[in-house]
Amino acid sequence: MTTLIDLYGLPSDFPGMVDFAEQTDPLQVSQFIQEKLRDAILTEGWHYLRRFISYIQPYEPEALLFSDVGKFNEL
Repeated sequence: MTTLIDLYGLPSDFPGMVDFAEQTDPLQVSQFIQEKLRDAILTEGWHYLRRFISYIQPYEPEALLFSDVGKFNEL
Protein backbone atom coordinates (compact mmCIF):
# COMPACT_ATOMS: atom_id res chain seq x y z
CA MET A 1 0.00 0.00 0.00
CA THR A 2 1.25 3.48 -0.80
CA THR A 3 0.11 7.04 -1.38
CA LEU A 4 0.63 9.77 -3.95
CA ILE A 5 -0.20 13.04 -2.25
CA ASP A 6 0.53 16.53 -3.56
CA LEU A 7 2.66 18.41 -1.01
CA TYR A 8 1.05 21.74 -1.84
CA GLY A 9 -2.46 20.38 -1.34
CA LEU A 10 -1.88 19.23 2.25
CA PRO A 11 -3.83 20.92 5.05
CA SER A 12 -1.84 22.68 7.75
CA ASP A 13 -2.81 20.04 10.34
CA PHE A 14 -1.36 17.13 8.32
CA PRO A 15 1.31 15.17 10.27
CA GLY A 16 4.62 17.04 10.15
CA MET A 17 3.38 20.20 8.43
CA VAL A 18 3.73 22.40 11.49
CA ASP A 19 7.33 21.30 12.03
CA PHE A 20 8.36 22.38 8.55
CA ALA A 21 6.31 25.55 8.11
CA GLU A 22 9.46 27.66 7.60
CA GLN A 23 11.35 25.20 5.36
CA THR A 24 11.58 26.06 1.67
CA ASP A 25 13.22 22.95 0.18
CA PRO A 26 10.33 20.81 -1.09
CA LEU A 27 12.42 17.62 -1.13
CA GLN A 28 13.32 17.91 2.53
CA VAL A 29 9.76 18.80 3.48
CA SER A 30 8.25 15.89 1.55
CA GLN A 31 10.72 13.38 2.99
CA PHE A 32 10.06 14.60 6.52
CA ILE A 33 6.29 14.52 6.06
CA GLN A 34 6.48 11.02 4.55
CA GLU A 35 8.17 9.82 7.74
CA LYS A 36 5.64 11.60 9.97
CA LEU A 37 2.72 10.13 8.01
CA ARG A 38 4.13 6.63 8.38
CA ASP A 39 4.73 7.20 12.09
CA ALA A 40 1.17 8.50 12.54
CA ILE A 41 -0.28 5.42 10.85
CA LEU A 42 1.73 3.04 13.02
CA THR A 43 0.93 5.06 16.15
CA GLU A 44 -2.78 4.66 15.45
CA GLY A 45 -2.34 0.92 15.87
CA TRP A 46 -2.42 -0.02 12.21
CA HIS A 47 0.60 -2.28 12.59
CA TYR A 48 -0.55 -4.47 9.73
CA LEU A 49 0.60 -1.54 7.55
CA ARG A 50 4.26 -1.99 8.53
CA ARG A 51 5.09 -2.23 4.84
CA PHE A 52 3.19 0.96 4.05
CA ILE A 53 5.21 3.32 1.85
CA SER A 54 4.13 6.93 2.03
CA TYR A 55 4.87 9.18 -0.90
CA ILE A 56 4.43 12.93 -0.90
CA GLN A 57 4.92 14.47 -4.35
CA PRO A 58 7.28 17.44 -3.73
CA TYR A 59 6.47 19.22 -6.99
CA GLU A 60 3.31 19.71 -8.96
CA PRO A 61 2.07 16.26 -10.06
CA GLU A 62 1.67 17.68 -13.55
CA ALA A 63 5.48 17.85 -13.74
CA LEU A 64 5.51 14.05 -13.92
CA LEU A 65 3.70 14.30 -17.25
CA PHE A 66 6.52 16.33 -18.75
CA SER A 67 9.43 14.29 -17.40
CA ASP A 68 9.78 12.54 -20.77
CA VAL A 69 8.03 14.56 -23.44
CA GLY A 70 8.92 11.97 -26.09
CA LYS A 71 6.46 9.55 -24.45
CA PHE A 72 3.58 11.76 -25.58
CA ASN A 73 4.43 10.89 -29.19
CA GLU A 74 4.10 7.19 -28.37
CA LEU A 75 0.55 7.72 -27.17
